[in-house]
Amino acid sequence: KSIVVDFSNTFCGPCKIMYPKFEALSERFAAGALFYSCSLDESAEASTLGKREAVQIVPSFIIWKDGARLEAVEGLKPDLLVAAVSRAA
Repeated sequence: KSIVVDFSNTFCGPCKIMYPKFEALSERFAAGALFYSCSLDESAEASTLGKREAVQIVPSFIIWKDGARLEAVEGLKPDLLVAAVSRAA
């Protein structure tokens, strides 16, 4: 299965807009991908992961498959996120 991670933060307006879309994708593609949310401002571990993955913009959605990073979608771009998850799942 692919892994899709939503990198966001608590006070991000676009993140709040994208979250329901991310949740819908997690239901739609549950058979082909695992979905996780990572709020960068909630823990040191989350912040470290965001830095390791070079997250500069929130929301950012990063997709991995078989341990390799496939794709990232940055910002308020629901259509690009759907397309990326469709390709990976």
